[in-house]
Amino acid sequence: MCHSPSECVRVNHVATTDSAMMRCDGLIPRIREQHSCGWLAPGLVSTMEYAKGPRTVTICKALENHYSRLTEGRRQWILPSHDFNSRGRKSSFEMFKCAFVVCGLLAVAAAASSGGRIAGGIDAREGQFPYQVSLRDQRQNHFCGGAILNARWIITAASCAQGKVAADIVAMVGSKSLSRGGSFHQVDRIVVHPNFAEEQLMNDVAVMRVRVPIVMNPDTMAVMMANYYTSIAYGALVSGWGRRGIDQPQFPDWLQYVPTTIITNTECEARFESPYNGRITDAVLCSSSPEGQGICLGDAGGPLVHSGQLQGIVSWGIPCGMGYPDVYARVSVHRAWALVHTMI
Repeated sequence: MCHSPSECVRVNHVATTDSAMMRCDGLIPRIREQHSCGWLAPGLVSTMEYAKGPRTVTICKALENHYSRLTEGRRQWILPSHDFNSRGRKSSFEMFKCAFVVCGLLAVAAAASSGGRIAGGIDAREGQFPYQVSLRDQRQNHFCGGAILNARWIITAASCAQGKVAADIVAMVGSKSLSRGGSFHQVDRIVVHPNFAEEQLMNDVAVMRVRVPIVMNPDTMAVMMANYYTSIAYGALVSGWGRRGIDQPQFPDWLQYVPTTIITNTECEARFESPYNGRITDAVLCSSSPEGQGICLGDAGGPLVHSGQLQGIVSWGIPCGMGYPDVYARVSVHRAWALVHTMI
C-alpha cells in the first residue's frame, strides 16, 4: 500500500506464477524505469507495460502465463493480461479467478529475508506459540507455517506440501526468530489429504513426519486439535512469519500474530462472491480481522488457535488485510483423518 500520494510501491501476487506492478493510491500509476520481476520468484524474466484508459498496468511474464494487476483508486485486482474486455473492466471477482484464492498463500522461497510481518501483526512474546513451525527448503528459506502435533508429526496445509518431496523440507521449531535458535528437523514423510482439491483448495490439510523426534520443552510444545465445531469465537490467534503486506517482498525475522474473530460460515459466504462463496463449506473455517490485519504470503499452513486448541490451518484468502475473511481448513472436521495417520 502506498503511504503517501507521491510514493509508488511494488505489489505482488504469489500463485503458480507471480505478478507485480507499480501503483499509487488514487493516482494514475507512475512506472519506475528499473522495475524488475526477478525479485518475486525464479522464472519471472521480464516486464511489459501498457495503458488501458486511465490505468497503467505492468505485467510480469512467467512461463506461458501472463498476469497483471489493475488498480482503481484503493481497490486492487489481479487477472490474466488477456482477460480485459473491450472496456478494460470486469467485475471484481471475475478478476480474482486467477488470483490469490486459487493458489492460496504459499510464499516464494526466493523472497525470504527480514523486514515484513503478518499483515498488521504483533511481535510474539517469548514462550508464546511454542507449537509454531517454520517449514523451509534445503536453503533454509521459509515457505510455509505449521503446528506441532506430537514429537514426530507436524500438521500444515496440503498446498504447502503439494509437488514437494520430504527430502526437500526442513522443519524449524522452538524459536520465534527465523535466523537464530531453534532446532531443525528433516522431514521424512508427507501425507496429503486424499481429497485435497488443489484448484478449490478444499481439504487443504497435510501432515509431515520428522526423522528425529522433536524434544519438548517450554519453547517447543504440541498443540491439541479441536474436537468440536466452533461457529463463533472471539480472541482467536493466528501466527506466522508471513509478509507485512502485499507490497512487502520480505519476511519478518520475528514471529508475528494477529488476534482475530472466528465467524459463522454463513457470514463468511455472504462476504465473498461467486465462485469463492461456493468454497465455504463445513470443512473450512473463517476469521475476520480489522482491515489492515490478517494472513499474508508465507502464512499458509500456520495455526489458528482458540482457548488452547488448534481450530484452523491457514489455507487461503485475499491478502493482505484487505477486509475480506481469511479461510482455514477446519481442524475439527479433519481431526479423525489426522489421528489415523499420525497415531497420536
